[in-house]
Amino acid sequence: YYSNDLDGVENSFWHGNSAAYLDLDGKVDPDKFQQFLSGNIGGQQLGKITKDDIQHRPGWDLTFSAPKSLSILSEVFGDVKLREMHNNAVKETLNVIEEDIIQARITKSGKTRREQTGNALFACFNHDVSRELDPQLHTHAVLINATNTENGLRSLSTEELFKSQKSNQMGLCYRMALAKQLSSAGYKLRFDEKNKTLFEIDSVPQDILSEYSTRAGQIEKYFKDKNLKYDSAMAKKVALYTRKAKQRIDREELREIWLDRAQELNWSPNTYTGTDSAETKTGEPATDDNQTRRTDPATGDQNNTQPLNKERNTKKTPNKHKKGTKKELKEYSKATKKTSTTSQIKIKQIVQKAINHLSEKDMSFDLKKLTEESARFGMGEVSFRDITRQIEHFKRNGQLVKARSHKDKPNTALFTTPKAKAVESLLIKNVNQAKDTVTPLLKNIKSLQKQLNKSILNEQQKEAITAALSSKDRFFAIQGDPGVGKTTALKEYKNNLAKNGIEVLALAPTYQAVGELSESLNIQGMTVDRLVVDPTARVADKKDIAKDKVWICDESSMLSTEKINKLISRAEEENARILFVGDHQQLEAVDAGRGYKQMLEAGINVAIVDKRLRQKTELMKNVVSDIMKKDYATALT
Repeated sequence: YYSNDLDGVENSFWHGNSAAYLDLDGKVDPDKFQQFLSGNIGGQQLGKITKDDIQHRPGWDLTFSAPKSLSILSEVFGDVKLREMHNNAVKETLNVIEEDIIQARITKSGKTRREQTGNALFACFNHDVSRELDPQLHTHAVLINATNTENGLRSLSTEELFKSQKSNQMGLCYRMALAKQLSSAGYKLRFDEKNKTLFEIDSVPQDILSEYSTRAGQIEKYFKDKNLKYDSAMAKKVALYTRKAKQRIDREELREIWLDRAQELNWSPNTYTGTDSAETKTGEPATDDNQTRRTDPATGDQNNTQPLNKERNTKKTPNKHKKGTKKELKEYSKATKKTSTTSQIKIKQIVQKAINHLSEKDMSFDLKKLTEESARFGMGEVSFRDITRQIEHFKRNGQLVKARSHKDKPNTALFTTPKAKAVESLLIKNVNQAKDTVTPLLKNIKSLQKQLNKSILNEQQKEAITAALSSKDRFFAIQGDPGVGKTTALKEYKNNLAKNGIEVLALAPTYQAVGELSESLNIQGMTVDRLVVDPTARVADKKDIAKDKVWICDESSMLSTEKINKLISRAEEENARILFVGDHQQLEAVDAGRGYKQMLEAGINVAIVDKRLRQKTELMKNVVSDIMKKDYATALT
C-alpha cells in the first residue's frame, strides 16, 4: 500500500532519532522499509522466535489528514507552501510522540519496567488524493516497531501510544502545529462551532469544501438512508465499512478535473477574500516579507532552515561566523528576551484561562481535559508542546495540585487548584466534625417504628426515616434514584418532627424545587442562595437558638461544594440540622464541585433508597435500573 504507490515513495521521508542511528536519509527505500517491518533492523532480528517462524508486529500507521481547505489550495491550486506547513506539523507531532510516548520494556536485576527511550523511526508517505478521487493531503507515518535502548534495539511498549491514540492527543498536536503556522503566515482560520480545535482556511467557502468532499457526503447519505441520527464515532466505522479500494489515475489529468469542478462553481482562491489582507491566486497572503521555512525532510531539523523567498533576511544577528558590536549584541539580546517573555506570558495566560474555565464547573479535571481546553483557547497561537510544558510548570510550582480520584474513574489522575482543594478539604472537615455532636431528634425508636409500620412506606423508606431521626450527626443524607418515593418518605419524616414541636424548613437550589417541596410537606421554604446570602433570612432569636430545628434540603446534587460549605456554616450559626436529599447521578451544580457526592464519599451518614415505585412493570424497572448504571445498550435491547 505504501511502497507500491510511486507517488507516495516520491513524496516520502524518514523521520525520528533512530533514522540518524541507522544512517537513513532522504526518501524511504522500499526494500529497507520492508526489511524493517519484518523486524530485521540494524543487524538484529526483533520478535518472538518460535519453531515455525518469528512473531513480530511490524508497526503502526499514524495518519495525519490536512483540513479540506488546505488540501484544495495545495493540491488543486498548487500552493506548495501549505504542503510544507502540513509536513512540518506532522514532524512536530512525531517529535512529541518520540519524546513523550515511545517506550520499551527494560529488565534490570530481574525486574521489568517500561522506560522512555526518546527515539523512534517513522517512514512517512505523503498522499494527495482520497479513495473517491477528491483532493485530500494526508501523511501515513508508519511507526516501525523498534527503538534503541542501552541494551540494544527493542520492540516498543505500546501502552502509552494507545492511550494517546484513544484520546486523540496526536491529532490535537498536529492541528495546533498547523494552525500556528497558518496564523503566523497570515491565513485567517474558520473554527468549527462545536469543536474549536477543528478549523478550515477561511478563504475557502463551505460550498467549495462540499464540492470536494464526496466521501463525507456518502457517509451522511448512509445515515440518512438508514434513518439514523448522525454520530461522529459511528461515522468512523461507516467510513471503514463502506470505503472503496484506491484507484490509480494520472495526477495531471486529475488536477484538470479538479480545476474544472472549481470553474463550474465560478471559484478560484482570488475570488474570495477570507483574510484582512489581499491574497494571491494560491490563497497565500500577499505580503512582501512572508517567509516559509523549509524543514529537512529526513531529520525534521528546523534550526538550520532558510527562507524560500529570494531575498534573504538582512537583520544583523550574532553568530559564530560574524561578531556583532556590543550595541548590536545588547539590542539583539534585549529583543530576544522580550519576544520570549511575551510569548511565555501568552502561553501562561491561555493555560490559566483553561484552568479557570474548567474550575467554574468542576473541582478537579484530568490533564487530557486541561490540554484540550487550553488548545481551544490557544489554537493558532501556541503549540501543543507549549501547553504541556506550561502545565508541567504549574504542577511543579504548586498552581496545580493532585486531587482525590473519583470512584467512577479510580485510575485517572485528577488535578485541581489549591483554592479548590481547600474548599473540598473544608467540606470533608465539616462533615467529619459534625459526627456524633447532637442528640437524636427522637429517642423513642420503638414507638417510631410501631408508628411507621402503620404507614404505606416500604421497608427501605422506613429504615431511612428511622436512621435520620435517630442520628447523632448534625448532617444526614438520603440518597435515592428518581421514582423511589423520597418525597413520600419525607412527609412521614416531617410529620414526626412536627408532632414533637421541631421546626422544619424546606430548602432547594431552585424556586421550582422549593415550591414543590414546600407544597408537598406543607412547610415554609426558601432557596439555599437566599438563606446563605441574605443576612436577615432565618436569623433565630437568642432564646430560640437552643431549640431543635431541621432544614430539609432537596435536590442537593445541584449544590456546589462552596455553596454546601456556606449552608453548613449557616446551620451551625443557627443550631440547625440538615437532611440532605438527592441523587448524585442526576443534575449537577452549575458552579464548581459535586458537593453532594463529595459528602457521600467523605462518609456522611447516609440512608439508601433505591426500590423503584414509579415504574409499575418489571420491564420498566429493569430499564431504569440499567440507565442508572449507564448501561444504555442493555436498557435499549
